[in-house]
Amino acid sequence: MKSIERYAQEVSEKALVDTLAGPLKLAFEQGGFKGVSAKGQEILGKKITYSQAHERDFLTKRERLNREAGVVICNHPGEIDSLAVLGALDRDDVKLLAGNADRLRTFLPEDKVLLSTSDIGELRILMQEMREQVLSGGLVFLYPEGNQHEGPVQVFKSGFGALLKDLPPEAMVYSFNIESDKPQNESIVHVGESYAQAGDWIKAFSESGRPKSEYNAFLTEMYLSQFNKNH
Repeated sequence: MKSIERYAQEVSEKALVDTLAGPLKLAFEQGGFKGVSAKGQEILGKKITYSQAHERDFLTKRERLNREAGVVICNHPGEIDSLAVLGALDRDDVKLLAGNADRLRTFLPEDKVLLSTSDIGELRILMQEMREQVLSGGLVFLYPEGNQHEGPVQVFKSGFGALLKDLPPEAMVYSFNIESDKPQNESIVHVGESYAQAGDWIKAFSESGRPKSEYNAFLTEMYLSQFNKNH
């Protein structure tokens, strides 16, 4: 049975989505994912700042993000997270994995959204679909922690790690990090990012000497280490 607090949160989230759906759908039709990000920031009164934009290799990383096949991951502390990632995407061959797929489909084309599932049979199909998306040259965007939550990054669910093992070593793994230690009501949202390849992640775990039971914890730590953070 749902708690009163959880029910109230779901009603509030639905009302927000209903309010945003029309403007965001139009924004996607006119400007793609970047258009959605810009309109979302305008409506929510937020400004996304990419913290490494001044670094020498930033444009090279962004060029790879928008050219190479692979996976994009991000922590998930608030409602702005998807907008932060979408604002960096200048390509159309992207699929978003989400537990709230029905909400995303109110403003994104149905074929751009994948529904997260815990059903074993459906999960096999989903994993194959994500793998094929990458092998065909496209991009999959997912939150490896699973659901949205405030506070420090939680240990990754098994889905990201399973997909990682199933990808070619040269497949891109592009990480974004929303500064979750900043108050959520701040108007400026700081975002870090890092480029690697699937083979880098698999090799790092293999050389770590850690047992297989700590695989997901290791991936979480590796993600955080890219942003000089500890788990």
